[in-house]
Amino acid sequence: MLRSAVKSDTSRHAAVRLSLLFAVIYFVQGLAEPSEGLISQPVRSLLGKWNQSPGQIAQFMAIVSAPWAIKPVYGLIIDFVPLLGSRRKNYLLFATAITAVTLLWLSVSVPAPGATGQLLTLLFVPTVAVAFSDVVIDALMVEKGQPLGLTGRLQSIQWGSMYAATALAGSLGGWMTQHHRQELGFLVCGLGALVSLVAALLWLRDDPPRTPEVSARNEHSETLTDAAGLRNSDFRARLRTMRRTLTSPQFLIIAAFLFLWNFNPFSSTIQQLHLTQQLQLTEQQYGHTVSLFSIGAIGACAVYGLVCRSIPARWLIHLAITGGVFSTLAYLLAESLTSAFVVSAIAGFVYMLGNLIQMDLAARICPAEIAGSMFALLMSVSNMAIIFSTSLGGWLYEWMLADSGPEVAYSVLVWIGSATTAMCWGIVPWLTSPRESAIPMDVHQGE
Repeated sequence: MLRSAVKSDTSRHAAVRLSLLFAVIYFVQGLAEPSEGLISQPVRSLLGKWNQSPGQIAQFMAIVSAPWAIKPVYGLIIDFVPLLGSRRKNYLLFATAITAVTLLWLSVSVPAPGATGQLLTLLFVPTVAVAFSDVVIDALMVEKGQPLGLTGRLQSIQWGSMYAATALAGSLGGWMTQHHRQELGFLVCGLGALVSLVAALLWLRDDPPRTPEVSARNEHSETLTDAAGLRNSDFRARLRTMRRTLTSPQFLIIAAFLFLWNFNPFSSTIQQLHLTQQLQLTEQQYGHTVSLFSIGAIGACAVYGLVCRSIPARWLIHLAITGGVFSTLAYLLAESLTSAFVVSAIAGFVYMLGNLIQMDLAARICPAEIAGSMFALLMSVSNMAIIFSTSLGGWLYEWMLADSGPEVAYSVLVWIGSATTAMCWGIVPWLTSPRESAIPMDVHQGE
């Protein structure tokens, strides 16, 4: 009994420590991530002043976002190739250090007007580093949260922290854009990355779980194998688990669901162009819409963290699709400054609710021993959908802009985006089928 109580108390302290780490890392990610964070609006505005067309700006941001599409590569590295004996901590320290150095360099050396290639390179590097650190944190979330059924709550902490940063970044980014202070944004993001570095040093204990096969063998063994032999056995066991997962129909089903849910040509680039150019919102006012969207998202994180373990997964699936569709269609009602503010807050709530659900469902099916690579693979499917649809949306908007005008172009993209999300309902029968279920359908999964 005493041993059980001590173990429980230790687990609680570890959970608190990890929650703090997740909160700090994701808050900084919400600020420092180049394609959607504090500097995204100033960068898009800067490109516009460099005479880049809407399609070129969308293409630029899609390329900057590309490192998020190869997250499985980062996952394979952290799962199979320890860095100086560490599968998690050292990689996180290395990635956050690169983020800090690159963004601080940009703060003192902003590229000259028209130097889009140089700007792209200097934004691409920290995006790789931020995406890499995100894989490390996601792996920890699955490893620690899945056995306790806490993946939903940990996701809520992570994304609530990220959108708290985005709420700050929206208004602050709007001010920076309006006053042409891009270098200040790079400085804030670089300093934030340094804070992440300190948090990882203080709060992360790198003690990854062994695979079930290796752990079981050690428990019943009179003598310990040598360190190299243990690593080889562990490596082979992880490869077998990965092969079973990748060939599982359930894994492919959830991947298809994530792709469709996130394939939305109606991107933030189109929103910014329409709201600032057609509705005549100032850059500061557009920044406020971003902040209101984030405040709505924070509310969704709080709600989902409280109710995620009380609602059956089959209901959550339908709620996720509904939230995705409604969060896009709502922008048809943005016709003035006031309506844009209201729509942004509501869209933020329903979008984040749907987003949390689909990520939680993905976390539930990933084997904990290869959480870095498998969860990253599912998230890269989502990110590829976002990247491809963002590029497609920019091209469609530019094409329809010349042919039909801005209002038609904007509305068509809204309808296309909501329609692709609605196609997820075609996959629901396979997600919820008792025979082919891709996720645990019981309410108390993981308890």
